Amino acid sequence: MSFLLFFIDGAGLPRRWPVLALCAGLAGPLAATFTPNLSLQLYAQPFVSAGSYDRWMEVDAPRAPRFGDRFRVYEESEIRRVEGNGFGLYEIDSDRDGTSDYSFGAPDFNLKSLRSNLVLRWQYRPGSTLFLVWSRDQQSFLNDGSFAFRRDVADIAGIPSTDVFLIKFEHWLGL
Repeated sequence: MSFLLFFIDGAGLPRRWPVLALCAGLAGPLAATFTPNLSLQLYAQPFVSAGSYDRWMEVDAPRAPRFGDRFRVYEESEIRRVEGNGFGLYEIDSDRDGTSDYSFGAPDFNLKSLRSNLVLRWQYRPGSTLFLVWSRDQQSFLNDGSFAFRRDVADIAGIPSTDVFLIKFEHWLGL
């Protein structure tokens, strides 16, 4: 079993680093053997991640010796957030003439997912096995950079899923 938790907050980078990202994931199998011929295995991988961008900037001097001197941070008067169809859009006025020079969608995100497999294995005769498999995939993506671990993990249960059921049959012919 492994656990992944990391934070990116610009530590050690110039003050203008534009992203705060938080992720947490867990992956691992669980197994139960009821008899030598009957077992159950579960593999689950929940994952939550969020990223929130700010301090927008553009490359101003790409060959500057110091990393922090290569960028120009946009002032508040140069950036405008517009809401539309539930998604944010940023309009940039980089030449400060009062009209938008270009725009892009808000890159903030909140991703939640759960992938799991459940396998029941029954060896009904030596060399002959029946497998019942349930595979489930749940994913949700929002243009929202907020991260609340308990809320995000609890929300996974309500995400619509794609479920696949499989039956695998192996029979030894003994020729």
